[in-house]
Amino acid sequence: MSLLSIETKHIIHKGFKQVQNPFFFYMKEKNSFSLKGKLTPMGVAFYITPFINAIVRSGTQQEKQLVFESMLSWKAFDELPSTKRGHAFGATEKRVEQAVRVATNVKARQTKIQNSMVEQLEGMVETQDLLKHKVLLFLLEPGEVDKNITGLIANKFMAKFQRPVAMLTHRNDLYQGSARGCDIVGITDFKGICEDSGYVEATIGHPGAFGLTIKTDNIEAYLSATDEILKEMSNEPIYYVDYIWEADTVNPEAILTIASLENLFGKDFNEPLVAIKNLKVTPEMVTVYDKKSLTIKFSLPNGISIMKFNATEEEVNKFKDNNTGYVQVDLVCKSNANDWLGEVTPQLFIEGYEIIDSNKYFF
Repeated sequence: MSLLSIETKHIIHKGFKQVQNPFFFYMKEKNSFSLKGKLTPMGVAFYITPFINAIVRSGTQQEKQLVFESMLSWKAFDELPSTKRGHAFGATEKRVEQAVRVATNVKARQTKIQNSMVEQLEGMVETQDLLKHKVLLFLLEPGEVDKNITGLIANKFMAKFQRPVAMLTHRNDLYQGSARGCDIVGITDFKGICEDSGYVEATIGHPGAFGLTIKTDNIEAYLSATDEILKEMSNEPIYYVDYIWEADTVNPEAILTIASLENLFGKDFNEPLVAIKNLKVTPEMVTVYDKKSLTIKFSLPNGISIMKFNATEEEVNKFKDNNTGYVQVDLVCKSNANDWLGEVTPQLFIEGYEIIDSNKYFF
């Protein structure tokens, strides 16, 4: 729901202030590090909601019942036979503790299936030349993709290829499935665009996330019509930023101020973005962390750290191992306040970047 509604914002604020749902409370404790010890709309959206979503989409009936019973105070703390791996004979555990573990396992199971399907479908993008059209349209056979996570997979492809996506499965003389718009290239009402094409049988849902049905005989006409409607669609991401700084004018106070407002951001109240232009990144500025995934840190002279998560080996070679020269980039970032041992320092998390120049030598 929109956080522009004062009533909705108040309900969320009150709920976060007095958490009484046992499952929600235990999930908050389990993910305390990721949540930085506090509840915010975006934090919950990333670190609690997906586990409930996974249970609804991919859980068995028994797993669903366990989780939803753990949301009831009068059932959550009942002792059940333990299902922990390696538990002692006769051991018990609270229903809510078991539910948190089961939800975590279901989410991991869902993610594994999702990643496998994404990898399989990425090959289809290339072999069928699906990017030649403005809409990334997958035409699938029954059973080819788990129907419970079709929408999640569509989101993955939308984010990667930055264009609207439709994943439809063949049923008799129809193709039916999920569709997703792409805000980052300005397609906020993809549902309306599909309807305007004149070749769809049904669209059910929100403007940017909905069910879509097209007759088999109308697929080519639909693609041609949406190609025409979307002919002005940007082929590059569009970022709306609140600040544009040159590399030597990045403002640490503004970063900390934006970060301090994190409890406000959510649906329709987007987290502000900042742009940095003409940053010359030298190898001395770069630190690489290799844990679960690669992270690159650029350290600016004024103490600001700029982080690139889930970096690739190619990016490490580009920024760290560039023969003592520099790589000049424009960046779009989100703001963060890093609290380490009581010391708060400004950070920026990279959302996107563009290399505009490079030089083997830098004096």
